[in-house]
Amino acid sequence: MMSQSPQDGPEQQCVQAISSLAIDEQEVLATATAPETGEHEAPTRRPKDAPVGFLTLPAELRLRIYEDVLVSRFAGTALKYGGKRTEGTKQVLVHLMDSSQCKNMGAGLLRTCRQVHLEANQIVYAQNTFHIREAEDGLRFLDKIGPRNSAYIVGITIWVSYLAGCRAWLQLLQRLATSATGLRRLTIGWGARTDCAIPSQRGAMERGLGDNLDFVRTLAQIQGLDELVIQGYYAKPWPAYLEKAMGVKVQTEDGYVTGTPMFGADISAQARERQEIYQQELYAIEQNNVREYQRGTEDLVP
Repeated sequence: MMSQSPQDGPEQQCVQAISSLAIDEQEVLATATAPETGEHEAPTRRPKDAPVGFLTLPAELRLRIYEDVLVSRFAGTALKYGGKRTEGTKQVLVHLMDSSQCKNMGAGLLRTCRQVHLEANQIVYAQNTFHIREAEDGLRFLDKIGPRNSAYIVGITIWVSYLAGCRAWLQLLQRLATSATGLRRLTIGWGARTDCAIPSQRGAMERGLGDNLDFVRTLAQIQGLDELVIQGYYAKPWPAYLEKAMGVKVQTEDGYVTGTPMFGADISAQARERQEIYQQELYAIEQNNVREYQRGTEDLVP
């Protein structure tokens, strides 16, 4: 069985990537019109016959509208992972953010006027979770949004293919450590080729970067997290090392099981039972593969 990215399975079809949100802040401010009212003016009593516009709405209502428009949402699927149900979460796929097939009105809203931009811009980066599966895509994304918006990012998920080279990933991790100072939730997973015997020799392509010392040392430079989840195929000492170096409790999800999406009450009890059995079998296979992968990594000291 081939280890996959969490976004490579059937559930990818229901993701709504926000492609147009990574926009240059200076470009937005240059093209935005001035607000009808001062950016920081105190609210004044509006005449009864005055026209009602977006900026006349209460601030709380405007914030709710911003969240509905700018936060990526989709009907998540529920999967069984080692007896634990994991619910689909909203994510923005960084590698699709320039796709013409994934446009929405987010950027247009931010360009409405300076007041809207000031009120809504941080929501884009603080309330979305960004998924990165190619280091080069992540670097381009950070370059495009700039250091100020990079500091607003709160949640990131990363999947490192076993085919990936190390250099670009080290550059991305260093950028996250220095630029994404608001990062609080990080999930990172490493792939390995598991449709054949996993080689025991460190550095073999089939093993991926889950036992790479430079990678885990650079990852440990990221500080200030409230939540760190590591997935897939990684060296046995990594959880304890990262917990000590990063000062955060590490949650582990060994291997990776995609399975077939379960849609709650939309499937029969019999189909649900078959699905549960299938996922348990996949999980058992993954656990065996992980044990095989970690054999011989016990003495790795970052």
